[in-house]
Parts: sequence; structure tokens; C-alpha cells
Amino acid sequence: MRCIIVYKNIRKKRMKIFACEHIFLNKGDKIIMDSYLIVDYYFILDGIVQVKKIYNKKISTTLVFLGKNDSFGFKRQNKFYYVAKALNPTNLLVRNFSFSELKNKLKIENIVEIFAHREISKRVIVFILILCKQFGRNISSGILIDLELSHADIASIIGSTRSTITRILKKLKEKNLINSYSKRIIVFNPIFLSYLLI
Repeated sequence: MRCIIVYKNIRKKRMKIFACEHIFLNKGDKIIMDSYLIVDYYFILDGIVQVKKIYNKKISTTLVFLGKNDSFGFKRQNKFYYVAKALNPTNLLVRNFSFSELKNKLKIENIVEIFAHREISKRVIVFILILCKQFGRNISSGILIDLELSHADIASIIGSTRSTITRILKKLKEKNLINSYSKRIIVFNPIFLSYLLI
């Protein structure tokens, strides 16, 4: 372990120094969070992590995708546990806490926003717009969501089927709102895409 400065709040008077361990994950590496009373809390320095909830070692639900400057950590429950999977090379700081010390919670407002819509097509659009905000980067043709996602991944996240997602994405392509290659989505104009939510 080595001591690394981690800013809990960006205020001069509230800087804290925690003993943190630096770890590196290759693409596809997983962290299984199953400790009962003590948790490791992870701060993402660089990279993208997919956090899943696993039920009975068979059924899994993707909760969120996290990127640079995000953090996560969970207490184990009896009926499920969590897995964090690196979607690309990822650098993390790890800090051991008792669960009662954790003040920052996983941001789930994005997931709530997705499920606020009944229509699956609107859920897909909201999901794409959220990914644009969190993981998008400007390219000449629009915004590239720099994250590999299969149609099955998207279906798992928004509560649908792979075939439905394929059909919806095909329609968005036909309307010249998005394109995709190598499991990555390009959004030509997020504003035009958001008009479909009205």
C-alpha cells in the first residue's frame, strides 16, 4: 500500500489523504465484490467499468457504466453480489472502508431516467444520450460513444430483448440519426435524436 492523495470534496479545507492501493485491469478483467462487512471502494483514474449485479450465480443485471473520476463500492447482500468488469485498460485506486464510512453512492439516476419511459424505443434513445454524455467524444461526423456494447448488452440494461434492440437501432440508422461499427455507436446529432423523446 502507498499513500496517494484522493480529493473527497474539491474544497481546500476538506482535502483528505487516504492510504490507497493502485491497481491496473486489462480489458475483460473482473473485480468480484463479495465481502460482507468490509468493502473496497474503487476510484477510477482512467478507463471504463461495467458494474453488474449477479443473482444466484446465473442471472445478471447491468447497473451502470462508469468512467474516469467515477467511484463505486458495495456491501454484500445475501441474495446477490456485484461484479465490475473492465471494458478497456483501466487504472483504479482502491481504498478499504467499513461500509458505514461510505458517503458517496453509485450514481443510479441515469438508470432511473431510462426506466421512466414505457416505450423500449425511448429507453434506447435515453440510454444512447446518457452514453454520449458520459463516454462520447467528438469526431468529424458527430459523437462517438467509445464503448463496445453488443445488442445483448443494451437489452440487458434497459430490460428488453436483443432482437428488439437490433430493430430499434436499425430504424435509428435508417433515419440517419446514428451509425455503428465494431460494437460502437456514432450519434450524428444528439439534439435531433432527443427530439424523438417528445
